[in-house]
Amino acid sequence: MRTWLVLGCATVGLLSGCGVMRVDNQVDSHTKWGLTAPLTGNVSYRFERTPSQEVVPYPLQLQADLEQAVATTLASAGWRLNPDAAQWRVSVTASHTALPRAPWEVTNTRRSMALGAFMEQPYHLRSVSVVVRDNTRGEVAYETQARHDGRWNNSPIIWQAMVQAALAEFPKPPAGPRVINVDIPR
Repeated sequence: MRTWLVLGCATVGLLSGCGVMRVDNQVDSHTKWGLTAPLTGNVSYRFERTPSQEVVPYPLQLQADLEQAVATTLASAGWRLNPDAAQWRVSVTASHTALPRAPWEVTNTRRSMALGAFMEQPYHLRSVSVVVRDNTRGEVAYETQARHDGRWNNSPIIWQAMVQAALAEFPKPPAGPRVINVDIPR
């Protein structure tokens, strides 16, 4: 009887979805920290935007959200936003492409007519990149990128998870590509 109770509870847990969504990120990080500015302790930085990030068609709210997510993650590493006394410049870029369906799905009109209405589900390709430069010389000292693709359209939460993955183990992540999974509540 006890075995059936345990199996029943496990089944209910699986069917409820456990209230967590996993965002799998392909992350690629590289560092070339010099000895000019500290990496820990009293570290200050400022955000740097390109001219295209300042024009109206660019999604300024997305940029602000990304910078806030980066600021939160950097704060946990002891970095503070201080544009007037910045030792480092941080730039954040993102790209998003919405496809009508996943790349491996093929639309077949004859098949869809035979099976009834065929509804395509959009598929999203996203990437976020963070670059840290020495504020004095402008040399790149840290670069990381996270890529994620999937059907979820809840962009603010997905972007936050991607930034968290991109900056995993900051300021000294392992070099090269890796997979970072971030679980977020549904």
